[in-house]
Amino acid sequence: SRFSLGRFWYMARLLLAFLGVWLAGATVINTPVKSYTINLTAPPTGRWDEVVDAHVTSIVDLIVGIKQTLPKKTLSIVEFLAADLDTYFHSYAEEIRGVYKAVNKKVASISLADIVMMQTLYDFTAFGCTSIVAEDMDGNIWHARNLDYHVGTSLLRNITVAVHFQERGKTVYSGVTFAGYVGLLTGLQPHGYTISLDERDQGPLSLNYEDFKHEGTAVNFWALLVRDTIANHSLGFDGALRHLANAPTIAPCYVIVGGVGRGNAAIITRGRLNSVDWWDVNVDAGRWWILETNYDHWVPPPKSDDRRDPANLHMSQIGQKNISLQAMWSKVLSIPPVLNDGTVYTALMSAAFPDKFHVEVRDYKP
Repeated sequence: SRFSLGRFWYMARLLLAFLGVWLAGATVINTPVKSYTINLTAPPTGRWDEVVDAHVTSIVDLIVGIKQTLPKKTLSIVEFLAADLDTYFHSYAEEIRGVYKAVNKKVASISLADIVMMQTLYDFTAFGCTSIVAEDMDGNIWHARNLDYHVGTSLLRNITVAVHFQERGKTVYSGVTFAGYVGLLTGLQPHGYTISLDERDQGPLSLNYEDFKHEGTAVNFWALLVRDTIANHSLGFDGALRHLANAPTIAPCYVIVGGVGRGNAAIITRGRLNSVDWWDVNVDAGRWWILETNYDHWVPPPKSDDRRDPANLHMSQIGQKNISLQAMWSKVLSIPPVLNDGTVYTALMSAAFPDKFHVEVRDYKP
């Protein structure tokens, strides 16, 4: 119930956010993220001003930190993209310019290319994640995810925000993003579907550069493709799956999608230009949940990074009768190694119950 969920988060914040929690000698501090409203009827160049103004110092810290880790090839691509923003970022170009102006007003050394670099963070670097979609006994679909990033983790925690996109005072979609980043890696369309992205480990990141070089304007940046899909209320669950499966992109990944009806949950394994696998929740086949980390589900995960097997074990121990967002939070996504020192945030969501959307930054220290 709404009451029990509210009471759960009240107690969780008291016990976890302020005191921390000890797990086998490790400490975890959880902090609810700040939420912002993005007015889609406002001029795009000013939509993100409030978010940027509140986080400008941390945005600059991230830019400086990430630039030190990226190869020259990536930085040259970023400069190329910045010089032709409208061609490559289409309807988001003006929002990106607005972010640049808001940051540059406070820190003159930040260039448009620096802000463009932020927009391509997912496509040209590697995020590690765990995403789960599950169907309970009543046919409700629950979607939960940890987003992990092992470079500049603390910097990303500082700029993680929840955003609610509104038209005429009504929220039309929501998501989790980073201040200065106009795309979404986690998104929710109320009474439509939820989406999360997990990085797919498919060889060196230089292959992403090569794909961009050959395909150019024909490919999509993943965070913007997710936002496009979440924003499009005409697609429906099946249409969203087809769109996410077939749109050409720069980076391979896993797309985890949850809907509002029985069986409406799927994971798409993506190559750079198309899908290579598609599997879904099927209660009749004994598959009431499916989950993804960063490796193809038909091959064993590497022993050096096996979050999949422990997560599946924890899900089976919970059982379909007892599954809930609270259980996924406390009994799966808060247990190492699923929770780890690279975890940036945990998000809980359900398209059928958009008021249960909840995000907290996780600071785990082994």
